[in-house]
Amino acid sequence: IFNNKSFLTPGFMKAFKSEKRDEVVPFISKQAVVGLSETKKMILKGYNFIFNREIKAFASKEAAIIFLISE
Repeated sequence: IFNNKSFLTPGFMKAFKSEKRDEVVPFISKQAVVGLSETKKMILKGYNFIFNREIKAFASKEAAIIFLISE
């Protein structure tokens, strides 16, 4: 979702509030993102709070994968 070229635009946020998102969320058990800047981690923390999500940020792809496959 986030990378060095991304920005939180109104269009970006609209995509997360779409009806399709609500249909998919019950099937998501874990989510992870890799390589966020400190600013984007803060934005993610706010997003998790507002939308009652638990997306985790990791420094490495390996750590994210371990989290995703753990029970």
